[in-house]
Amino acid sequence: MKKYSWIAPLLLFAAACGPDLVFESNSVKNYLEIDPAEYDSKRLKGGVSDEYELENAEVEGDTIFLNVWYGGGCGEVSFTLLLDELVTSDTSSLPTLASLLMLDDRDDCEAGINESLPFPLSELPDGPYTLYVYNPSVSGQVVLVDIP
Repeated sequence: MKKYSWIAPLLLFAAACGPDLVFESNSVKNYLEIDPAEYDSKRLKGGVSDEYELENAEVEGDTIFLNVWYGGGCGEVSFTLLLDELVTSDTSSLPTLASLLMLDDRDDCEAGINESLPFPLSELPDGPYTLYVYNPSVSGQVVLVDIP
């Protein structure tokens, strides 16, 4: 029994790493991960996301909704919101938080899907700050939303 005692801590460590599932529907899963090192690594690499369009972002109640368009319709897809760390500036009244919204599309269909992706504010760092959401699949595409 003692020779297998290392398994429990390993499983606990593995469960603590990686993104947290924050929303799931029949075909879409949303994950949130706060990892500045991973953010820097993925921001500098191409091909970290399947292609989609990031239309806008808005806060309603205790949830931020990221509105996207992508090709799909017959398989499971997942979106991961990967967060950097909060940055304060002398030139801005609010701190800023950069993020990447990445799509993992295991769906070969090409129907145009509009989706409003919910992310609970309770899973994000406490505000107020401005959240920059970058789309790594489309160069220069970013939306900003103020988090209360």
